[in-house]
Amino acid sequence: MSDLAKAARTFNPPLKEKYSKEGDPRGEEAAQEAMTRFVTNPDGAIYVMTPMVPELFSALLKARYSRTELSAKQLLWREFVGQKESIPWKKIDLGRSALDEVFNFQKAEGMAERILLQYGDDSVFELAGAHLFLDRVSLVASKVIEDARIGISPLEKSTRYVVFDQKDGNGDFSFFKDPKIMDSDLKDEYLAVNRACFELYARAVKLLDEYFRKQVPLEKQQFPDFANENKSALFPELTDERSIKAARSAYNMSIRSKACDVARCLLPASTLTNIGEFGNARAYGYLFTKMAVHPLSEMQMISAEAVRELKKVLPKFLDVVDNAHGLSYQEYLRKTDQALRKRALKLLKGIKPQKQDRVELVKLDKNPEVTIAAALLYPYCILPLKQLLKIVKELGDKERGAIIHDSLKFRTNRRHKPPRAFELPGYDLVYDLLANFGVYRDLHRQRTLTQMRQNYTTEHGYDMPVEFKELGMEPEFDLLAAQVQILHDKVIKKFPSEAQYTTINANYTRWYVGMNLREAFWFTELRSVPQGHFSYRTVAQDMYLKAQEVYPFLKGLKPTKTHYVDMSDRSRNLERMEAMQRIEVKISQIEEKYS
Repeated sequence: MSDLAKAARTFNPPLKEKYSKEGDPRGEEAAQEAMTRFVTNPDGAIYVMTPMVPELFSALLKARYSRTELSAKQLLWREFVGQKESIPWKKIDLGRSALDEVFNFQKAEGMAERILLQYGDDSVFELAGAHLFLDRVSLVASKVIEDARIGISPLEKSTRYVVFDQKDGNGDFSFFKDPKIMDSDLKDEYLAVNRACFELYARAVKLLDEYFRKQVPLEKQQFPDFANENKSALFPELTDERSIKAARSAYNMSIRSKACDVARCLLPASTLTNIGEFGNARAYGYLFTKMAVHPLSEMQMISAEAVRELKKVLPKFLDVVDNAHGLSYQEYLRKTDQALRKRALKLLKGIKPQKQDRVELVKLDKNPEVTIAAALLYPYCILPLKQLLKIVKELGDKERGAIIHDSLKFRTNRRHKPPRAFELPGYDLVYDLLANFGVYRDLHRQRTLTQMRQNYTTEHGYDMPVEFKELGMEPEFDLLAAQVQILHDKVIKKFPSEAQYTTINANYTRWYVGMNLREAFWFTELRSVPQGHFSYRTVAQDMYLKAQEVYPFLKGLKPTKTHYVDMSDRSRNLERMEAMQRIEVKISQIEEKYS
């Protein structure tokens, strides 16, 4: 682990968790003993489920993990481990030593080394997988981790269903403390601004909850009446106890998710979240090789700890990260990043970004080299793609070729993949998007698409939901955004990459997405559904309308017949109400079935 990664963990130590709830007859000692059998790192924030936890439980655990403030270890003990008090955990050997009597691990590891580490068939790496849990990683880190396109399936703690107002064991809000900032004269201001974000967020959630209950009263809502064949009825007309209980549950969940949806714009990018994922060894190896040379210390820390834990259950499979081949790849990535960053600074320094629409359909240059060169510079600046294309087009062939050469000259073998910029010329639909960080986090989930973003910044301003104005909170919102801006301006001068932590979800982020028409159908139809977040629904709707400029036949398609892009405006509705009602009906049916 690098010194920078060690410093990151020093400033962000794992929490000392209590696994059992108050009054648990099994006791905390039993829980601590059990965890040594079930996870690879009982005292750490990054750990892997051992093979002793059945697949069904690992999958269900991640589903619950995304909608609770508890860690995966706490959930495992409280909800999935049997409630018997008499289990002799100290005597039960569920670990490797017990399996050694059955399986020849020494022979298996030797075989793995021969097959895997001599650059044999890479697809063999895909045949082994593991459940990895990453507690308390920042929102900045989450998007790096979830950028893996294939081979890894992540599930993250939801800002829609979980309120992020809990304090940690030290009595502080949960946000990442970057070691460079913490060792600088900006430490106190960084801590103060982050805490101010959480304090306003926590208050906003409560006020918004009250606000939406007044705007959408329970008594005026219709719900399924279980006593009358699930036909809709106003809440006061419900007489069946199950119907009343289900209606209250659906309503309360819908109100809370709406309040969280609106308030989340105040959360800083440093906010700590949880991620659970299942992936194969090949995908993990590629992801953590890239993260090992990321400029941010948090990524280096996560890479080192995740690889350490994965090696405990997948011996030899993760050696690819830090063996000679892995280190060679890291060197290629590091040098390429430095060269392109230097090139962008030389060519683009002092150029201000031109104004653009929130959704810009970019017409690429006929010369694919112009497109590739512009896309290579894109993540190292704050300029729109359209503006970059114009700048690069005006360069001479030699200077333009030098940009592309910077991305290739450090390759030493065929496994050193060229950057994603090389994919862009092949698309008819390339969108340059400028939306708040929260929208980016949602839309980025279509990770198989060609996506590239710029650093999070306060440069583009921020997006304030109308509800803050209606609650009279506009001055507080503006004041907080100004404090964030001032801090960001100071940090970026000293620590350009680390300044990303000094933004909030309301700040606008720029990224591009390349797709074909089939992908556009899937993307716009999925992200315009009524239960989606109001902010990203409008982006998806605009993307569909813009696609009609390239494919005019789309204008003649009939809604719900040949296309399913929902163009309705439901920004003032409880988006999750209908979905929650359907869920409550199904829950009632399941309870009746298993009663």
